[in-house]
Formats: sequence, C-alpha cells, structure tokens
Amino acid sequence: MTIGSSNTETVTEEAFINYMQRFPKETLEEILTVDIIPITVRRDISRELEAEKNKVLHDAKVAEREKLVAEMEAEKSKQKDSQATSPVDIPPVSPMRRPVPSGKPLTDELLLNVVRAIPPKADWHLLANRLGFLQREIEALEINYSESRENMLHSMLRAWRNRGQLSSSAPTLQRALEYCRMDKAAKVLSGPG
Repeated sequence: MTIGSSNTETVTEEAFINYMQRFPKETLEEILTVDIIPITVRRDISRELEAEKNKVLHDAKVAEREKLVAEMEAEKSKQKDSQATSPVDIPPVSPMRRPVPSGKPLTDELLLNVVRAIPPKADWHLLANRLGFLQREIEALEINYSESRENMLHSMLRAWRNRGQLSSSAPTLQRALEYCRMDKAAKVLSGPG
C-alpha cells in the first residue's frame, strides 16, 4: 500500500493526513482512538463509584429512618406525659369517646376486632393511604411494630382515630375498609354495637 509518492519506509505527516482524509470521520475516530485507561480498569472504577453511591444512599435512608423513629418515640413520650398529667377523676375529651354518626364509638376494643378481621395478605398500605397516612408515617409504623402486624395495625387505627378529625368515624373507616376489599373487617363496624 502506498501512502506517499514514493515507496519509502517513512511517511511524512502531510502524506499521512492526505491519505487519512479519504476515510469517513467515524472510521477515522475508530481507527485513531487510543484508550489510555484499559477497559477493565474503567469498569472497576465504574463499579466502585456505583457501590459508593449506593452506600451513600443507603446511609441516608438509614439516617432518615432513625430520625423518624426518634420523632415517633418523642411523640409517644409526649402522649404518655400528657396522659400522666391528666386528672384521674375527669377523663380527657378525646375523639375515641365521642359517638360517631352510627352511634358506635371507635373504642380500642372495636378497633382491635377490626384489625383481627383484616386478612393477613390484605394490602394494609392501601388502607393507611386511604386514611390519610403519609409514606414516612407508614414506614415508621413498620419500623416501630416490626414484631407484630396486629399491634402495628391497631396502633395505626388508634392514631387515625385520635387525630380528632370529623372524618375519624366508624362510617368513614367502614368505607375505607370496603374500598380496600376488607369486607369482613368492614362488617365488624356495621354489626350490633
């Protein structure tokens, strides 16, 4: 193959450039690209960077969960303190003591019966969302009550009831349960009081 005008072993820069200009740009880039860092090293660096990124994300999630747990524990402590300072002879006014439109108060016992009627594989996250719980509150419930699904659901329903909103009533809970296809649990609320 002859690049220049003579068959010499050396090629001038000008002759090399003139010859290479005959190739399409993409082909030239492919031919002339020289990787200084070998592909195996680049892959290893990429894996290490990805692992470090995942570790940072994991650490951030753990810190956020710990913060949520601390907030919930502080809230529990506040509630215990406020209950401890309430006069014994005058019960505090709370949403659980007010009658609901159906005439059936949402007592702890009734809520526990509702929880026990929720099927084990039912999507309780959907129910929590339907009752207005935020994702961070749901995650905190899962962390705080990881040992017992029943305790977790009972705590969730009590917290919903104790928010004191007008919608915290037996009919509202019954509609939410029906929406989530937890019909057996919904029937607990509609049964004889």
